Amino acid sequence: MYRKGGWSLPRPVWHGVRWQGSLPPSAMRPETREAMEQLFAARWNVPKAADFCNLTWKEMKITFSEYCRLNPPTYKK
Repeated sequence: MYRKGGWSLPRPVWHGVRWQGSLPPSAMRPETREAMEQLFAARWNVPKAADFCNLTWKEMKITFSEYCRLNPPTYKK
């Protein structure tokens, strides 16, 4: 994967691991958790959150999809 500064390895993504509720605090970097919470509440868009975490848009979409799968909705039916 190529970035502005040169080549780097892709970041690992959580696959096939299920936790009850949200991910444990040690599983995500603090800036990634903040971006996920802002995306989940629809306060930020994907490009802004990806820049904040220093991830590509694709990595952010994959990570956010996993976050949504593991966390229950916050609205009342």
